[in-house]
Amino acid sequence: MPDGPDIDTYCKSKTLAEDEAWKIARGEGEYASDGKASFELATIHPGLVSGPVLGNIGKFTSMDILLRILNGNSMVDGGFPSIDVRDVARAHVLAMVTPSAAGHRFITTHSSMPLIETQKALADEFNGKGYSVSTSLTPTFLINCLACCSRDVATAQSLIGKFPKLDSSSTTSILGLRFYDQAQSFVDMGHSAIQHGYVEDKSKDKELSKMQPALHAPFVEGLMIKGKSS
Repeated sequence: MPDGPDIDTYCKSKTLAEDEAWKIARGEGEYASDGKASFELATIHPGLVSGPVLGNIGKFTSMDILLRILNGNSMVDGGFPSIDVRDVARAHVLAMVTPSAAGHRFITTHSSMPLIETQKALADEFNGKGYSVSTSLTPTFLINCLACCSRDVATAQSLIGKFPKLDSSSTTSILGLRFYDQAQSFVDMGHSAIQHGYVEDKSKDKELSKMQPALHAPFVEGLMIKGKSS
C-alpha cells in the first residue's frame, strides 16, 4: 500500500484509485460486475508536465517552477522526470487505439533533466529579451540553513541530489511515442506563459506576446498532427 513518510495524500489517492481501476478491469472488488472483467485498461503515468498552456488557468507545479526561473531565481542541484503536455495527450490517444496497449502501465516521461539545464535553456532563449535568467545553482548550504524556516525551502531541500531514472521503454516500444525534447518543452512553456499573462512581457515592443503560440507535434504511429519531433 502507498504508505510512508515520503508519500503525500495526492500520490496516495492516485495509487489507490488506479489499484481499484485494475481490480474492476479484472472483475474483482466491490464495484466489479458479476466477477467478470468488464473492460480493457491501460494507464498513463506522466512525470512533471511541461509545455504550452491553452490559457491562464492559475498556477500549477511546473508553471511555478518556470516562473521562478524566468524571474531570476536559481534552482537546487536536483531534477524532475518531465514530459511535454502534448506527449501526454498523444499517449492517451495511442493507448486507446493500440490493441497491444491493453493491460499495460505506461511510464510516460523522460528521465530527470537537471534543473540547471532547464535554467540554461531558458537563459539561452530569453536573456537579452528583457529577462535575466540565472544559470547558477542555489548553494546547498544555504538551502540547508533556511529549510527549517520555510516550507518551500524544505521542499527544495528534499530535491537536492535527486535525479530519478524511470523506464519508459514500453511507451516507446508499444505505443510508438517519440518524446518531445525536454528543454524545448520548457522554452515553449516560457513563450506560452508570456503570451497568456502568467509573466510580464519584458521584451522590446512586447514582441514576445505577438509571437504565434508553439504547438509543435510529431507524427507518431499513424497519428498525423502538424509539427516536428525530437
